[in-house]
Amino acid sequence: NVEDLSDSIIGEFSPVMDVLYALLASDTIVRLQTRQERIQEAVNKELCQIRLLVWYLMEILEDSSGQKKLEIGNALLPLWKYTDSLIFDGRKEELVQILNEDQIYVLSLQLTKIRKLRNSDQPRIEHTENVSQDLWLLEHRLEEMNEIINTLTYERTNRLDKEGECVSPAVFNILDSVSIYLVLSYVLLSASREFEPTLALSISSVALGLSDGLQAIADSIGSYFHTLPQGGAHMFKMSLPHFNAEGALFAVLCSLLILVRNLTKDLDMPFNGYTSIRRTISTTSIYAIRSNIEAALTQAGLVSLLHKAKSQSEAKAEGMVERRIQESSRDSDCPFTL
Repeated sequence: NVEDLSDSIIGEFSPVMDVLYALLASDTIVRLQTRQERIQEAVNKELCQIRLLVWYLMEILEDSSGQKKLEIGNALLPLWKYTDSLIFDGRKEELVQILNEDQIYVLSLQLTKIRKLRNSDQPRIEHTENVSQDLWLLEHRLEEMNEIINTLTYERTNRLDKEGECVSPAVFNILDSVSIYLVLSYVLLSASREFEPTLALSISSVALGLSDGLQAIADSIGSYFHTLPQGGAHMFKMSLPHFNAEGALFAVLCSLLILVRNLTKDLDMPFNGYTSIRRTISTTSIYAIRSNIEAALTQAGLVSLLHKAKSQSEAKAEGMVERRIQESSRDSDCPFTL
């Protein structure tokens, strides 16, 4: 019967399921929050390396001319495209871009061309007194940029790896199943009002205890107002509806379970959720990188390269808008999409 079932739930299953839900929910939230923090840290490190590369190329561009200036300008374009990928592409599109045309590899090839142009002007640098200071500084900058490229490659790989980390869908299914069990256990326990003197601690039993306390408070308040004159008691009955403590606690319990579920789902979307990665620092860095590239190309008279970069950015933006429209249309076609 209902009493035996409620006793079984109280004594055996409910405490275990409560602990399981609490541990699983807290572990999932901590893992997802840690993932977001690591992705944000990796993005900031990645952008710092890109800014260093832009500064070095700008420094070399100021003292260059002719074919060397054009090659240095072409070396700035991969960094512009790199920021395009961070702004407009998702993880899947970025991986495809790496397979088709890795911008780090393109930049490395451009630095090799710049070194060959330097070698064609002068013999290979030997650390002697006859070596020009400018050529030695150029070689030093190229070596530093190669080291930065190695670091940038590592940071990008680290970021993409962190973005690929996700909680297994089975975890969310388990959380949903346990949540449904907690709600049903509350319903079954509220159906039977006979409790043992030693009541096992569980979410459902605590909720029922709170409901009894709230109901007692409401009854005492109602008894006080019934002692008032007939007019005052009638006004109290008209102003306050009947207080259902069990129903109120049931609504609170369901709301908390839904809140935890929505929080875990939201944290599982590090770039699109309400608790997504903070973009203030990364947005500022990307804007500064693109502003520096634009200023350097304009000052060097390489406006055609700048127009080419901006046209590619517009194409990227249009592609992102089309993907978002397709994703929203797929979501609207499925009435059960959360």
